[in-house]
Amino acid sequence: MALNEVANSCLDPLCVWSTAAHPAVTPSFGKGIIMKPTSIILLLLVTASSWGADPRQEDWSGGPGDVGPRQDFGSSFAECNGISWLTVPGQLALSSWPLDDPIRVELADWGPRGAYGLATVDIDDDGDTDILGTTDAKAGVLLWRNEGTSPPSWEVIEIDGDFSGGTSLHPADIDLDGDFDIVGAAQSPGHKVSWWRNDATDFRSWQRFDIETFYPVACNVFAADVDADGWQDVMSTSWSFGTVNLWRLDVGDEMVWTPQTLADGQGGAHSAVAEDLDGDGDLEIVATAATVNSIMVFWNDGNEPIDWTREVLGDNLVGVRYAATADIDASGTPDVVAAAADGQVVWWANDGGPLSGWARHTIDTECFGGHWVDLEDIDGDGHIDVLVAAYVAGSIHWYGNDGEDPPNWSKHTVAASLSSPLTAVAADIDGMGDLEVIGSIADSGAFAWWEVSEFVATGDLTSTILDLGDRLRQPELTWQAQVPPSTTLEIDVRTGDDPETMGSWERIFAPGALPFTAGRYLQYRIQMSTEDAAVSPLVREIRVRSKARDGDESQRAPGPMAAR
Repeated sequence: MALNEVANSCLDPLCVWSTAAHPAVTPSFGKGIIMKPTSIILLLLVTASSWGADPRQEDWSGGPGDVGPRQDFGSSFAECNGISWLTVPGQLALSSWPLDDPIRVELADWGPRGAYGLATVDIDDDGDTDILGTTDAKAGVLLWRNEGTSPPSWEVIEIDGDFSGGTSLHPADIDLDGDFDIVGAAQSPGHKVSWWRNDATDFRSWQRFDIETFYPVACNVFAADVDADGWQDVMSTSWSFGTVNLWRLDVGDEMVWTPQTLADGQGGAHSAVAEDLDGDGDLEIVATAATVNSIMVFWNDGNEPIDWTREVLGDNLVGVRYAATADIDASGTPDVVAAAADGQVVWWANDGGPLSGWARHTIDTECFGGHWVDLEDIDGDGHIDVLVAAYVAGSIHWYGNDGEDPPNWSKHTVAASLSSPLTAVAADIDGMGDLEVIGSIADSGAFAWWEVSEFVATGDLTSTILDLGDRLRQPELTWQAQVPPSTTLEIDVRTGDDPETMGSWERIFAPGALPFTAGRYLQYRIQMSTEDAAVSPLVREIRVRSKARDGDESQRAPGPMAAR
């Protein structure tokens, strides 16, 4: 069957990557930007939707330790070494080493008080990470739309030119139309909480709607469906009012935002985020208040209306600005990390019980002016690291988690001698599988991003053992991958009739039918390597296409549906 016939015959599209769309470039080292070649070698064979039960893996976020056997791959795997599986969802790449001297790339320089709020999101759904920012005194909300080149180039779009004092942005689908809208907060002189509707056409036409027209010195904003009604609610904090507020979105003939004050008397209220801390399916809210040095948890009882119970997690972080949540110790429960003006960076281990039993751990005591926290696996080792912007120290740091219990932390400086960095987030800006750090530097008005790591030379991952069942003995193995020049990707398979005594590994050189008769159980192994620390292979899917034994027509897709 010709390639175009296969594409037309399948309900699932045939995915072919073209090197013309991703031209290779020459790597450059020593100074300037690390240029990352992106020539792609890929053919993904897919089957008809009627064969949707075919086992495939495109999520490895469950981590190692699941040897199997099981009837699908799930989101876990048996073991790995040197492979990044948590950093970018739905993707495998080589792990990374920290760069001794991170490489800075400028985005914009808007002059004094020209940079504050910052967020990343694929706003146009093209597979590239875009950047959102507020310019504070410049009254602007900006979108840097990633054009997908290497190195990244940007189309700068002004979303709003009349949003004075913008401090924070958060992407969320407010109107449930399938694309990301934006929620924002503003301090003086704007003093408001608003959202912008994304019309998903040219991304240049945005309409602003005010949620609260006067909320003085709104420092941060977050969106989540806290009442489980299907609509995104919004939370923010007022430094001047000393309040933590929630606006619940109700939608009938029109959108109605119903405000609720969760706490007052919290001088310097600064941040609020939502997370299900107790695993009951309801979202709690974690908030900070700098003047009273407090980190608070508001417990959600799941009723309608919600009855919130406030508890103090910590009250001795002087000038605490920001708290974030993630599973730091890989225990299966989200922990809390906070940064304070007095230099403390602290995390609390959520043991699933009352806050009084959460163990407090110190990460740093000299990160002065801690203003923002982002939690990501920056080095691709499967452990959540901590990124902090410190406005008094004038620096941005990330702390590497070694995975011990409790973790030991290695401090890495992204940049120093900055003029009041206020926000820093980690994201895969260049699409190469590792994370960059993006920061806003208030007093100089600069937005910039840094390359902070390089890939290790080799890595491997071994899958969960898959139980094919008695009826399947002639599977096909296909994969979706990106293999730049100077890198290699090798796929091995072994099978057997006893999961305890699997056969020898055999190399699979191309997607398609296995060159041997499979046993009941099947396992794959991925091996990656690179000769250029700036690039890594990427794997986004492994699929086992079920094929019946000879003579078993019940397992064959009819007619031309069977792509081959």
